Amino acid sequence: MVLQYNLITTITENLGIGKDNELPFDLPTIVEYCETFCAQTKDKTKKNLMIFGRKTWDSLKDDEKPLFGLINFVLTSRDDLDVSKYPDVYVFHSWKDMNDKLINPEFKKKYETIWIGGGTELYDYAQKSEHFFRAYIMRLKKFYESDVFFPKLVDNVRRIDDERLPKGIQFHDGVEWEFEAWENTNLPKN
Repeated sequence: MVLQYNLITTITENLGIGKDNELPFDLPTIVEYCETFCAQTKDKTKKNLMIFGRKTWDSLKDDEKPLFGLINFVLTSRDDLDVSKYPDVYVFHSWKDMNDKLINPEFKKKYETIWIGGGTELYDYAQKSEHFFRAYIMRLKKFYESDVFFPKLVDNVRRIDDERLPKGIQFHDGVEWEFEAWENTNLPKN
């Protein structure tokens, strides 16, 4: 079974994705749009799946956990994360263990699309892996002070049109933004 990682992020003009373990911007309409986009499935009996690093998971407010309508995976090296009070949340300590769960035939029946929701190390690892499929980037046309940044996209991508995305420059919450889709050009040929 072939896994396909789809990266999703909102970045500032300076590639910022975080500041003091929070988003560097307060744009609820844009964040909600991104979450709604990730939850869309063709098969209504399935959910999509979002993979977070520990710091990204910790940055979510209690009322944001788990992300609504998504199965949530948290990848962490630490053993102290208790997610027992959350439905559809799983903790993994290695990419291998996580991928074993993703390819499990019974578990595969539960999800449709795999999203990588950050942070930097997960984005970097995922896009350099054999499972990298696409990167969806909501690019804000404004500078925000940041201390965590999106890594440089790999060279083997090309920009594509995705009919689910709005075309061109958008304007919400007083900020111009554009939703971009990039696809891995080294995908295996069937």
